Amino acid sequence: GVGVDAAPTAPAGLEYLHFEGGKYLQFTLTGPYDQLPTACGRVFALVKERGITVDEDRLYIEHYANNPQSVPPEELITHICIPIA
Repeated sequence: GVGVDAAPTAPAGLEYLHFEGGKYLQFTLTGPYDQLPTACGRVFALVKERGITVDEDRLYIEHYANNPQSVPPEELITHICIPIA
């Protein structure tokens, strides 16, 4: 990790947010970004089917693990992270 003395300045139109962390379920999609709506729908269905309690006070996260400018669409990796209680 990295420590800083003050919050960084975000570019115009963006906002800095300190992420507190916590417990998350992580699901991984390998493939093009146009599959994200279907993948997220499946993730939410699995969480509901299994009776997992989601922490609605924390952020849901999509983490783009690689770069679409240097990786073919079928090799893109996206982590879908669901905050759990």
